[in-house]
Amino acid sequence: MGLNAISIGQNRVLCLTGHGSRLLLPANDLSLTPEIVFSGGMEFPLTHYFLNHVRPGHRVIDIGANIGYYSVLLGRLIGPEGKLWAYEPYPELRGFLFDNLSINYVHDRTVVLAKAAYSSEARLTLNAPLRYMGNCSIRQPTEEYRRHYADEFKEIVVDAEALDSRADEFGTIDFAKMDIEGGEYHALRGMERLLPDKVRRLVFELNRSMLADDWEPFCDLLRRYSRDYGKRFSLLSSEGLPVPVDLEDLLAMTGYPYVLMHD
Repeated sequence: MGLNAISIGQNRVLCLTGHGSRLLLPANDLSLTPEIVFSGGMEFPLTHYFLNHVRPGHRVIDIGANIGYYSVLLGRLIGPEGKLWAYEPYPELRGFLFDNLSINYVHDRTVVLAKAAYSSEARLTLNAPLRYMGNCSIRQPTEEYRRHYADEFKEIVVDAEALDSRADEFGTIDFAKMDIEGGEYHALRGMERLLPDKVRRLVFELNRSMLADDWEPFCDLLRRYSRDYGKRFSLLSSEGLPVPVDLEDLLAMTGYPYVLMHD
């Protein structure tokens, strides 16, 4: 995919993705912006998976929407008859999310929620990076993070909620994507009503380092979903094709960017 981006001032870059979306990106971000500008997209296995499987009329949730790369893609794929809920608690990124939904004409089917996904209604402190903005987390940056990234953070107090609180509003969800940098355990605990039979497919990041003390409880939670709900797990090939994986083999990896949990 070729380079197709231009600076438009006010810390904004306008980029055309390889799948035809127009995206406004923060020029000072060193996480998502360079990859999208130079590659025309990001996380291509997951991008291809959505392109191959999301259809008009689907109901989808983007948990950790960031600037809206996936929200825009999903919004275009589900069409005006579909429904999208996008969670993004970081105000600066949420501004880009709003604008990207608007310039791609998918705001009409989208509900933007200025909240973090959590196990209950709460007020949380968000550690918001100033340089690698895609690494926003409810967790403090670890020593390992600081070895890899020269970054600064600001603390933001944000509202949080359990997704179960909107179970009636959501109905049956065809696809949910979760990318919340170590907050996955708490977010899944807040989906106990939804996960048994209301969320057909959930894509999440497996990251032992970011989960920290929640790693073992998180593993036990996935084991329970497999045992009690019959959930299965797959990895995604470079073409976005699901590749079944045994849960214990998956957990032994301790890290994988896009795990698919499905019926």
